[in-house]
Amino acid sequence: MTSVRILLAAAVMMLALPAYADAGFDKVTARLRASFEQHKQMPLDADLYIDNLFVSHNYEPGKTVDTAVFLAGVGKELTAAKKVGISQKSELTRFLAAGDTVVATVLNTGTAADGTPTRFYIAYFFKITNGRIAHIETWYDRKASDSQLKALSTEMKK
Repeated sequence: MTSVRILLAAAVMMLALPAYADAGFDKVTARLRASFEQHKQMPLDADLYIDNLFVSHNYEPGKTVDTAVFLAGVGKELTAAKKVGISQKSELTRFLAAGDTVVATVLNTGTAADGTPTRFYIAYFFKITNGRIAHIETWYDRKASDSQLKALSTEMKK
């Protein structure tokens, strides 16, 4: 009788795991969407991410980074972009969630400090594992003008 109870308990736990995983995915998805809609940026809340995050871009193959260091760098980049006039307005244009992946596309528009109009897209791909973000891949519109990218690079070095 005891072994039957153990088997039943194990079966119930196995059936509950997908629901638990989905609930974690749904919570992260809701927070991602809210951050893009309300704050106009990816969330900088460390509790959403695993400790060592895999990060990749369309211009580099990617690597595992300390999440706290990565999020501090993103914060610095967002501040620098505002100072040089990039990303004055960010608009979430698409938000898709399926399986273990969330995709968000954002249109950034504004005017650079030199008066050059800015308009470029960023696509964010998030892989969710066990209710936390484990991988971020970003694809930037590479047609942004060289002057915008140089201004941002200069501000980031300050």
